[in-house]
Order: sequence, then structure tokens, then C-alpha cells
Amino acid sequence: MRPGPAPVGSVVTTTSTVVRSGAEPARSRAPYRPRGDVAEAQYHYLWPNTTISIEAGASNIAIERWLPTRPGSCVEVTDCFFGESVAEDQAQEIIAFGTQVGQEDLALCESVQAGLESRMVPQGRLMLGSELLIHDFQKRIAAALGGIDL
Repeated sequence: MRPGPAPVGSVVTTTSTVVRSGAEPARSRAPYRPRGDVAEAQYHYLWPNTTISIEAGASNIAIERWLPTRPGSCVEVTDCFFGESVAEDQAQEIIAFGTQVGQEDLALCESVQAGLESRMVPQGRLMLGSELLIHDFQKRIAAALGGIDL
């Protein structure tokens, strides 16, 4: 499933039974300057623990899986693939960008986990309204844990 073309400057988000997808036009964000044939970034989440990411720029794809190690903890395994014509420095630039975004996301997730473990936030909802894919994921987890309606 792939969303239709996005109007300039917009983010397209779709959800289905097992796949949630988002796409956005190419934009520079240090340390990454998109150069290449891929016109928009795409982010696809496959329930329950896999993402497929394509960054704007050179031909690339990253597949990430999160594997639980214990309650409140997991390990991420990422495989990155690049087109034959992608130079090593360009591949490293894409990997550095993905690492930066991943570290930013990790900091957010760790702070949310700490808040949940404090028991001061009973509902555990994150960014309702602005992060549709996160909200959809939270609804799926609640349903899987016993039919809680968010």
C-alpha cells in the first residue's frame, strides 16, 4: 500500500489492518541533504514490530525490527540497503541521518517509558492528534492487551 502523491510541503499518512504508512517530500535536515532519484521519504510500519524506511535522495531502504528483551526493554536490529550506484559517502550520510533521527526518537521513548513507570500518567497516550501513526500503534497495543478503547 502506498499513499498517493503528496502536495508540496505536506505529510501523507494512511493506516490499514497491518500497515501504517507516512510519506513526506524531500527536505534537508543536518546531517543529511537528499540528492538522487527518490523524491519523497516513506515510512511504513508493519504490526507489530517492523518498519521499512526509505529516505529521500539516493536509492535506499532500511528495515528495522524491535525485539523485546524484558518488560520495558527491547533491542533494535536494522539492515540498510543501497542501490548499486550509491557512493559509500552518500550511504554513510543516509545512515548518519537515520542514526540521528533514531537517537532523537529513543530519547522521547525513554522519557515516555520513565513517565509510565512513575505511574503518574494513567493513560499513557503520546502526542494525540499530531502523531497519527503513534496514536494508531497505541490503539493496537491497547486492543491486543484486552480491548481497551482509546
